[in-house]
Amino acid sequence: INNDLLNIQNQAFEFYETWALTGFETEVSSGGFHRARESDLDPILAQLDHIRSDIDVMAQQDPDPQTASNLAKILSNLEAYETTLIAMSDQMESLGYRETGEFGQLQQIITRLDKALDNSGLDHLGATVAQIDQYSKGFFLRSELPYARLARESMLELKRAINEADDVQLPLAEKQTLNEMIESYYDHFLSAANSHRRLQANRTNLVGQSNVTGRLVRQLFENQQTEFGASVARLQSQQSTTITITLGLAVFVSIGSVIVAANFTGRIFRPVQALGDAAAKLGAGDLTVRATIHRTDEIGAAGRAFNSMADRLQASLLEMEQ
Repeated sequence: INNDLLNIQNQAFEFYETWALTGFETEVSSGGFHRARESDLDPILAQLDHIRSDIDVMAQQDPDPQTASNLAKILSNLEAYETTLIAMSDQMESLGYRETGEFGQLQQIITRLDKALDNSGLDHLGATVAQIDQYSKGFFLRSELPYARLARESMLELKRAINEADDVQLPLAEKQTLNEMIESYYDHFLSAANSHRRLQANRTNLVGQSNVTGRLVRQLFENQQTEFGASVARLQSQQSTTITITLGLAVFVSIGSVIVAANFTGRIFRPVQALGDAAAKLGAGDLTVRATIHRTDEIGAAGRAFNSMADRLQASLLEMEQ
């Protein structure tokens, strides 16, 4: 979304700058401003729709209240941005250099003034007309008020020069016509200046709206990073707990296994050892020794067999002694 916003802002500036330099009317036969709108404005509107689509996808992920509020603010700013952009485009079209645009009408009046003054023989006033045209363009291209003041002063100077001209060289009717053209030029200049001021205000609004939207997007990203970090921390904590429990179980099982093995070994080894000790004593001549075993398994059977054998051996020896 942030990348799309940067592209939109750059393209909007390029759209304006190209218009400011050419008015998009240098090749009216190829479509003029309407063609420029298709090639420059429509892609911007398409990217705005793409951002809305991304936000819709995010909104469907059941976001927390803060994220949902942030997404709603971004959408609201996008709507305002699009409205301002379209309004600016309409103003650019009305100010265009073609015949129906404000700039175009100013150029037409300048052309008519040049032609009228050339026919009157007052060629020296053509320089003043050129100054008016130069200052006017300087004002609209640079948006600097001193150019507007100089343009107005040049208009007043031209009117004075026309009124002071010889009536033979420049009849009264022609003077009136020239003055009317100058007044018409000034009226169109003021109208164009007001439209240009609104256009500049909208351009500034575009920058502000784009910056606000950018901040909201960055805030959204930071919030998501924080939430993601917290989720990772929770997962790591759960993982640590799981590892601890697993290790504990492993240690417990190991210890239990040792205990069980020791107990099992004791139950098997000690009776066998006791039986072996008894057999050793019997072999050494102690006929009274008996194996003390209270088991029902094979070891118990062996112990009982040993005791039976010892009984018979002792009895046999007694009989031999008798």
